[in-house]
Amino acid sequence: MKICKKKSVLAILTILIILCFLLYLRIREENNKYSKDMKYFINTVEENYPYQEYLNFDEKKDFYLEAAQSYESLEEFYKLLKSIVKPYNGLGHLFILNAEEYYLHQVTYDMALEDRLISLENDNYKILNDNEVKATYDQLSILTGTTLDKVKQSMHENQDGENKENVHFKKYDDVLVIKIDSFDYSLIENDMKIIKEYLAAYEGDCIAFDIRENGGGADSYWINLVAMTSDQDYEYNKKVTGRGEISLSYVKEEIEDAILHQSKDDFEIQVEKKIESQNIYNFPKRYILTSSKNFSSADTFVKFAKESNYAVSVGEHTKGSGGDFLNPMLLELPNTHIVFRMDACKSDEIGSKPDIAVTGDALQFFLNMEK
Repeated sequence: MKICKKKSVLAILTILIILCFLLYLRIREENNKYSKDMKYFINTVEENYPYQEYLNFDEKKDFYLEAAQSYESLEEFYKLLKSIVKPYNGLGHLFILNAEEYYLHQVTYDMALEDRLISLENDNYKILNDNEVKATYDQLSILTGTTLDKVKQSMHENQDGENKENVHFKKYDDVLVIKIDSFDYSLIENDMKIIKEYLAAYEGDCIAFDIRENGGGADSYWINLVAMTSDQDYEYNKKVTGRGEISLSYVKEEIEDAILHQSKDDFEIQVEKKIESQNIYNFPKRYILTSSKNFSSADTFVKFAKESNYAVSVGEHTKGSGGDFLNPMLLELPNTHIVFRMDACKSDEIGSKPDIAVTGDALQFFLNMEK
């Protein structure tokens, strides 16, 4: 009887030891998962980030790799990733998507698919709709308290014009200033209708787009502005550079036959874009009021205006990261399925220098200039 009890105790102890060992292996594997993704993230950025002259991973690379090994939750690892990219302040769209941003991207790309601007084979679209990515962001949504349904509701309200107005009009004698707070894709349809109706009653020949508070959105927004307000067709041609196999592959998918030069470490492409006039209005005098807050597509708008002579820019040097009609590429960490983004290419200059530089109030300077 005693022998049976001893055997039972030994069996229980053996099972407990095995369970503890399996738990240890699982925790170790979880930690290893974060370590692997940290290595993948650092290597991918080092090999593909176009702004290499500003990249400074070397000083803290060992710290981040060691820290990743000790982390035990997805939320902790996500916050570690966010801390790595924070010093770059969005340069080249280098950014770790939180749950709200992920859902915003997802809904925006769904809308672009519906509008036939992209296909189901679009690389970014496929990442955003990957089931493992969705599961990761459903878990991370606890950090921001947002949900996909909330984001969809907000964007549909934008489309229907129920949210705070994005476009503001003000006349100063013979000048019309149109202030636009955002180039968000979901706002395009409603905002273009509002702008078109207002311009129908405007009899002047001078308009100014005040985008000083505009942090960007979609190029499609300002492309509609250009097509609506000029009777001229425009062509935009720009040489931009990139580096890394992932960036090169992305560019080849986005722009066919765009490669001008390719070496082991970098490449150069020619970006070409045509904007056809809608022949609705034509204003002989067009201006854009700029600031250091202009980022992404807001920066591209200023770049385009300078290159094409569509408008005269007045104000501050823009922040930059205008993608020259190339959307930032989205990349997925293979184990945690967290998504990060960055530009595949860059222009020589960070940001856009205005045609007329103003250090003070650009609006007042412009109005005085037009008197």
